[in-house]
Amino acid sequence: MEKIKHYGHFLFAGASAFLVNTIILYVLSNVLGVHAYVGQIVGLWGSITASWWINRTKTFKTTAAPSWVEYRAYCGSMLLASLTNYICYIGVLAIYPVLEENPVIALFPATAVSMFVSYFGMKYFVFKK
Repeated sequence: MEKIKHYGHFLFAGASAFLVNTIILYVLSNVLGVHAYVGQIVGLWGSITASWWINRTKTFKTTAAPSWVEYRAYCGSMLLASLTNYICYIGVLAIYPVLEENPVIALFPATAVSMFVSYFGMKYFVFKK
């Protein structure tokens, strides 16, 4: 049962991060007219920050006070996941350029792939559980 809660919290953190990313990307690209590629970079930063907080408190149940050292380590480990996400995102937009009109759709496959990379980074390099 504990493993189910653990992975459930991870999925909740990921869904929350996806929502944060989607909102930021939508507002920047569809409301403010920022290019979809730039909007995704800002969206990824927002989603990393949201997922760090949820994963540290719920998924991995870290009790130490949050620190910039931990946040930097988390961001560093998420770099590979973010690059994976961004490469997949750009790949989807390159294959289906019509999606640049609604780039949020390209987030779905990009997020699915990067989810696995991010979990292993957190488990083995940041929270080490």
